[in-house]
Amino acid sequence: MNVTAVGLGKRHSRLGEAGYPALMLVALVETGTRGVLGAAFGPQAAREVAYASRLLHLLKRDMLLLTDRGFDSDYFLHAVAGTGCQLLTRCRSLRRLPVLTVLDDGSYLTRIGALTLRVIEADIRVSGADNSTTTGQYRRLTFSVQMSAWASRGRLIKIAPGIYWITPPSAMDTGP
Repeated sequence: MNVTAVGLGKRHSRLGEAGYPALMLVALVETGTRGVLGAAFGPQAAREVAYASRLLHLLKRDMLLLTDRGFDSDYFLHAVAGTGCQLLTRCRSLRRLPVLTVLDDGSYLTRIGALTLRVIEADIRVSGADNSTTTGQYRRLTFSVQMSAWASRGRLIKIAPGIYWITPPSAMDTGP
């Protein structure tokens, strides 16, 4: 394969050139089963969002798309909103978001283009097995601007590394 002809090139670092062509791969994976719903790949020169945009046709209204920072561009957020799925994405910390309304839980509403999104900021502290501690602030964006009454009684569950979700209380749950 002529890696120059397909535009892959090789990755460079302070230690020199890598032995294999550089390739960017973006996959849409189901969180529970880890089943691959689709994938797109190509030269590393293109951004992840370009490849992720090729997978948007796979999103359905009953899905929740989880993404990390770098997927919070105006174009991508609007494209995802057009699919009807729900979204929870990590937002770049340097992005300046206007505060439209501060909500009771401390989150706030913002506007990106034609979209109104909920912004959830959280200070995260992770303790390692070696007793080291790392801290940082995470900012999440979601299309879910209305929080249900059950949210305060829900259960916080880990759904992916660094991502937690509130589950609704069971039908048997009678109190907060």
